[in-house]
Amino acid sequence: MDASAEILLIDDKPERGERIRQSLEQAKIHLPFVQIARVAEFMSRSDGAKPAIILQACDSLSSEYLAAVRQIKQKVPDVPLLVYTEKFREITRLRSLELGADELVPEETLPKDIILFLPEAAGGTSGTAQGTAEAAAAETKGQMYFQLNGNDLSNALQFLCMTSRMGQLMLTFDSEEKGSIFLDRNTVVHAEFGKITGVQALAMMLGQGQTEALFLDGKGPPQITNDRTLSQILIEASVMADELRDAGKATDGEAPHQT
Repeated sequence: MDASAEILLIDDKPERGERIRQSLEQAKIHLPFVQIARVAEFMSRSDGAKPAIILQACDSLSSEYLAAVRQIKQKVPDVPLLVYTEKFREITRLRSLELGADELVPEETLPKDIILFLPEAAGGTSGTAQGTAEAAAAETKGQMYFQLNGNDLSNALQFLCMTSRMGQLMLTFDSEEKGSIFLDRNTVVHAEFGKITGVQALAMMLGQGQTEALFLDGKGPPQITNDRTLSQILIEASVMADELRDAGKATDGEAPHQT
């Protein structure tokens, strides 16, 4: 059978692989399903055949996983690589995309998400959606959108700085308040939250919860309010965020006991 008509699944958990196979069948994805345990099995293929799509499990952001993504895309750069995970985190998605994965999605949405990467004959929409996808890609060139929870903002900043991004991270919080963080020289050079700027603005944003973020590549800051390393400013902002949180509790009648 032509391997180009296969869905290749790389997952060392057979029971999860079977669960995914069943979910894809229910979603009317009509392609033979081949599961292997390790990426090394795929890398050792010498027949030159390529699957229609590669699905890869991600249980953690380990060095083994990162190496696997890199190896797969080096061998078959034109084959879609869709990574799925049981515990979705935006920082894991960003790192995966940086290494070449086409997308990282939660396992439960995989049957819906895979459709965008498959041809019509296989139950997908990649053929009819190609023009739309190209237009969307052109419109969002230089932009990166993601959702953050809890400490993910700090992780996202570390990721963006680690990859030497320069630009503006625009944030919209559940409270509908907005903020901006400007990155350059592998650190945060300026932050704004309402009328507050600098470290205090960053501290207030670290203390927020669910956040939508859009990164605009190349957008420069209106001013420079920090020249310290990222680790230094994150430590100071984290300490200040804790102090602001404690002050808020005191205002609500939960003042700490005096000793």
